Amino acid sequence: MGYLPGALLNFMALNGWNPGGEQEIFTLVELIENLIFQSSKRWWIFNPEKLDWLNKEHIKLLPKEEIEKNILEWLPENMRNPKLVPVILERISKWGDIKDMVARGELNFFLNLPNTKKQN
Repeated sequence: MGYLPGALLNFMALNGWNPGGEQEIFTLVELIENLIFQSSKRWWIFNPEKLDWLNKEHIKLLPKEEIEKNILEWLPENMRNPKLVPVILERISKWGDIKDMVARGELNFFLNLPNTKKQN
């Protein structure tokens, strides 16, 4: 589905641990330093919206070159245009969203020339 491993780890840690404070995005090192895998006795609840948000935040932390590389790899060959990267990045939470955008035709506008012929 295109989730980053760090985002999944971050998501799972926050479901069993409350760090206190406002921080929700943690690197692996921060999780190890702060969490030391303290466990909570509360039930673990899967929240896909929270996972998508965390993954998007982790994607934004990646170097621009890695973001571009991943976006272009998820596109069909005929759509691999680096100019589409910022447009796609704004609209995705995980790499798999790119495949869904293509299937829905959301990127066709950028690839097909508009019909400028006058209709009678």
